[in-house]
Amino acid sequence: SRGTGVGGKGGARCEEDAEQMAYEFKETDAAMGDFEFSEEERDKFVEVIKDMGLNNEQANAIVKYGGEWGKGIAEAAMTAVIEQRNAEIQNWGETAKKELGTEFDSTINLCGLAVEHVEKAVPGIRQALNETGAGNRIEVIRAFSMLGRLLESDPGKGVGAPVAQRNKIG
Repeated sequence: SRGTGVGGKGGARCEEDAEQMAYEFKETDAAMGDFEFSEEERDKFVEVIKDMGLNNEQANAIVKYGGEWGKGIAEAAMTAVIEQRNAEIQNWGETAKKELGTEFDSTINLCGLAVEHVEKAVPGIRQALNETGAGNRIEVIRAFSMLGRLLESDPGKGVGAPVAQRNKIG
């Protein structure tokens, strides 16, 4: 007997067909790219749809839609996290500008001197400070400006030679 349900079948026949239906999701997996439909997820999904009388094509359409929907949610969540992080880093910079007030420019110049010096021994430090946002933290700015002040008073700072060599009597 045929019913008019979503799957086009109804009654006991539907349950028998569902138990016999072995869903294949290879094409959907391939079409979804980086989406991975694990064995556990497959089993849970089949448990949900088994009494619906869906054919393989219908089941795959639902899986594909669900994957795209889930991917959209994940991307939106990731975007929100990135935006929140960027706002936090920007806030650190604004806080530092407020705390330093009229000393901001001179302090940043000292930081620049320190970063240039440190980068000789630690290549990539400037990039690390920029990528992590740490360069906007008032604590990091104060530490690098302190180092900059010390370097500014050291006549051998640009030479790059160890102190013992710079102090050698010729």
